[in-house]
Amino acid sequence: MSDSSLLASWSHSPACYHEPRIHDHNLYFELRKLNIYILLPVAALGIIFNASALIFLYRPPKISSGVFVYLKALLILDHAQLLMTAATIAVPQFCDLHHSSNHTLYGFCMFERRFLKHTMPRYG
Repeated sequence: MSDSSLLASWSHSPACYHEPRIHDHNLYFELRKLNIYILLPVAALGIIFNASALIFLYRPPKISSGVFVYLKALLILDHAQLLMTAATIAVPQFCDLHHSSNHTLYGFCMFERRFLKHTMPRYG
């Protein structure tokens, strides 16, 4: 097969960057269900509890000290960490279903696959 015919056949094929991370499909779907039904609700509960703690900390007792400021900062950082954990669980699971150019969020998912693939940790 010559280089020109290889190039011609490659240019007419659809560009699909979808790559299965797990070749055992049963295991993949089990891990996907665990991510969606266990990890995402735990992250959502953590976000709700952190948000309620932050709301209560905005009205500290009469004696306020640096401890409350420190606690607010810790809760804000924990909130950000929980949001990123939820994103690293949800975005790859969501983008696994958007791998064709006719899908609605194909552009966003291609951005996630090309640029965030190695920066965002993968679960499952």
